[in-house]
Amino acid sequence: MLGALPAHALDLRQAIALGERIRIVAELRDFVANEHALYYCGEERLCLVDGYPAFGTGSATPQLGFKQLVAVVDNIVVALDHRGMYNPWSPDDRDALRFTLVSDDENGVRIRGEFADGAATYVAEWLLVGGVSARVRLDCAQCRPSAETAPSAEIAPVRDDGTPQSAPGPSKP
Repeated sequence: MLGALPAHALDLRQAIALGERIRIVAELRDFVANEHALYYCGEERLCLVDGYPAFGTGSATPQLGFKQLVAVVDNIVVALDHRGMYNPWSPDDRDALRFTLVSDDENGVRIRGEFADGAATYVAEWLLVGGVSARVRLDCAQCRPSAETAPSAEIAPVRDDGTPQSAPGPSKP
């Protein structure tokens, strides 16, 4: 079974420079299934690891997970949420992780990681402001419907109680 999984030569500790003042430091470790709560939805399809949706698994037990993932901005270390992220190989280069700087301005620093486990790709983004981070995106890149097939949504104004403005609302005495 291990022969069917993607081979990798990924260093378990990497530092990736994103310009002069920002770098990502990642430390990976082998995934040990009996150290985690695994939830399967359907026959042998892994859906949750430790209560979070699992990305990068191809529905199988992961091989690798993050032990640590931080951004260092102006020598300030900021932890990046990596729950649910597994087998984080780069879609292009199995020997390196792929992170890019999306923006660095008065609104904060935005960082993107793109990963592929051989079966599917996923994307994570973090916003860093004042030495704190929030993961603002974790998405299966190959699961999103294209713009042509996405259903359109009708936006209508609502009252404070959540009822549409066009519908009769509760009468006030």
